[in-house]
Amino acid sequence: MSEGTVEELQERVHQLEENLRKVKSLDELTGLYNRNTYYDRVRCRFENEPDREYVIVCFDVEKFKFVNDRFGFVEGDRLLSYIGKKLQERAAKYGLVAARLSGDVFSFMDFEENIQPDALGAEIQSWVKDYPIDFEIRMTVGIYHVKTKNIPVRLMCDRASFACESIKNNYLVNVAEYNDSVKNYVFSQHELLNESERAFENHEFKVYLQPKYDIRTTKVMGAESLVRWQHPEKGLIFPKDFIPMFEQNMLITKLDEYIWEESCRILRDYIDKGYTAVPISVNVSRMDIYSLDLSKIFVNLTEKYNIERRYLEIEITESAFTSDEEQILKAVDELRELGFIVLMDDFGSGYSSLNMLKDISVDVLKIDTRFLEAGRDGNTKGKEILESVIKMAKWIGLSVIAEGVETDEQKNFLLDRGCNYAQGFYFSRAIDEESFGKLISDPNNVASENLDNVFDNTIEIEELLHSDFMTEGLLNNILGGVALYSLSNDGNKLNVLKANEFYYSITKNYPKNVTAGGYDGLENLHPDDREKAIKAFRESKMAGNKGVSVQVRNVFGEDVIWLSIKIFYLASREDCSIYYASVSNSSEQMGVLNKLNMLRRSFETALDLIDAIALEYYFINNTIDVKTKLAEGHSYMFGTYIQNALEYILDNKIVHHDSMDEYKILCKHLKKSDKPISVVLDLLYKEDMYNRCKVTAKTVYGNGKRIKSVIVIESTGLDVKP
Repeated sequence: MSEGTVEELQERVHQLEENLRKVKSLDELTGLYNRNTYYDRVRCRFENEPDREYVIVCFDVEKFKFVNDRFGFVEGDRLLSYIGKKLQERAAKYGLVAARLSGDVFSFMDFEENIQPDALGAEIQSWVKDYPIDFEIRMTVGIYHVKTKNIPVRLMCDRASFACESIKNNYLVNVAEYNDSVKNYVFSQHELLNESERAFENHEFKVYLQPKYDIRTTKVMGAESLVRWQHPEKGLIFPKDFIPMFEQNMLITKLDEYIWEESCRILRDYIDKGYTAVPISVNVSRMDIYSLDLSKIFVNLTEKYNIERRYLEIEITESAFTSDEEQILKAVDELRELGFIVLMDDFGSGYSSLNMLKDISVDVLKIDTRFLEAGRDGNTKGKEILESVIKMAKWIGLSVIAEGVETDEQKNFLLDRGCNYAQGFYFSRAIDEESFGKLISDPNNVASENLDNVFDNTIEIEELLHSDFMTEGLLNNILGGVALYSLSNDGNKLNVLKANEFYYSITKNYPKNVTAGGYDGLENLHPDDREKAIKAFRESKMAGNKGVSVQVRNVFGEDVIWLSIKIFYLASREDCSIYYASVSNSSEQMGVLNKLNMLRRSFETALDLIDAIALEYYFINNTIDVKTKLAEGHSYMFGTYIQNALEYILDNKIVHHDSMDEYKILCKHLKKSDKPISVVLDLLYKEDMYNRCKVTAKTVYGNGKRIKSVIVIESTGLDVKP
């Protein structure tokens, strides 16, 4: 063996040893230091630069377990890898030591002079601002200021993590610094968490009911279920002290289901005692919608306790509607179709607008009376907004309940503006089930009618069109693009009576020749879409609260955009009808749809040019949908749409018995992988004739779940005996 060869081998051994050291010191997913190496490197930095002042920062992804549950572990790992890359970039820029400690917990060491807490929190949050996932990712950051370097680095990281935990579910801040109050808070939270299982077993969680009142009569017309923890040693614990911890540790759905059942039990008890029954509403969180079959649960509960569904109302917080619109819409529609009343809770507390109601079918809005608080410089714009919300909601058939009413002045303001229902400390705090039972045991305390959910005919059309009526708050603070239209009875004239700035910015349909009857609302519409628009306005007259949606093209100069218009009928005049419409720019969605249609047509054309057939197998309902036909006329025994597909394939011997092993391999692969697979199968075509085919398939995922498999079958031209 030559000397050069020995040197090469020694170099190779050295390289392998170095690689092994890296593997042992680095986190495999992110490439950051792992926990133990990080502790060592931080300790070395302390020893090498003992006179510097340091901080230890820990941060994590709030509700990361939920990301894994909803989108799958592959997407969860992809998110962690993305965050790790951002942290690596920061560490390289400032010469920091950084690590992934565990799961979704990251840490880095920095110098005291570099840290501005609020700026750091904003920086770390900005890392995930544009991450492509249909979920609001929130980062929580904890900072520990190193006072003494004699304690273990592990303990420093624990203290930074404690600061992190102290702000979970606090959406006003995302960064906290460790101190004694943080330590005490975290310890108390962990103590409650450890006692939660016992609390469920011993029924320590109690339903408290906050009455809802008809302001006009001061009679009870319902109640909202709230929860208190009757701790055997600590006494009565309020939701703010344990709900965030339950949300953080994925216990909130268990608690919600517990409260739902307790509410039904209480309702049944009131009915059995002969009390005048009133609806009780229960709260549903975003996590409940994602992880539970709500329709099945609520149907089972009402049947178990023999309660009419109208007595169990469902409150869904406004923030849930802005996160995953498609899933929320589906859940709400299912519940309403089953006869449950659905309320949107906290409307106006976040970024909602009446414009969003064009796509969301709820029965009741619960509005926050914080609008009544004076704004900066004592302005009363909030009152104008609240007044406008009440009136516009009633026009589109929604009842309104004001929550948080605390003063006589607030009550009178709401009553004067047509909001007839409210709850809050002014009327009653939340009370236990026995006290609420005593309240409704007297029929004189209970309202005789349910919520009125009809158009308020006391509002005159002239009032509606009055320039002072549609306030600045209504037009430019809470709504998107909206307009009031009139359509002549002969259907030949569609005029815009009044609109807001958002409407003009979207449509470019600025008024030119304005008369008492408004101006032409068809002028900028594409000529081919004008009749479609008129038809939609007419149909909305019969659509009631659901309204009618239409997609039309808007033309200004050489530019063409797609508009999505949701139309609600308001009332009729002698010569025309009046409509409310919300308008949004849907060009991007239509562009995506057109591209998808083009891709589909191209795909089908390509398959027709070759001797192939395309199928889509849907996992959720076990069906096969045939997308193309063979150019040469081969007709495999699939039909065009097959239910109970797997059973059908076996029962009709679609796959030759000699190909069953390959068929099983195909099925197993599609259940576990999103990578394409090709197998050769002998498939039945015509009668008693099999053809050898190349079958290529790939599973398509959506929101972390298997949706369907796309399967392409190509004939090899070889026939096989039965």
